[in-house]
Amino acid sequence: MNKWISVKEAVPDTDREVIAIMNGRGDKVKFVNAVIMGCFDEKEGWILEDWPEVTHFEVLYWMDIPELPEELRRSDGGVV
Repeated sequence: MNKWISVKEAVPDTDREVIAIMNGRGDKVKFVNAVIMGCFDEKEGWILEDWPEVTHFEVLYWMDIPELPEELRRSDGGVV
């Protein structure tokens, strides 16, 4: 079972997409304890590809993306 990991304890490997909890804001959006997809880069820090307009943010926790339920997985690793 995946558990939330504090960014004070560890960050994910570079360029590995994870689920993250963050607070942040942009011109027309504000997030408070929002669950989003993101990745961490040693040089750039946290990257939120789905939310480029969020310019000021703090990631608090992260966890690996869980595997899909068995009935949604194909034998070749794809999604049904």
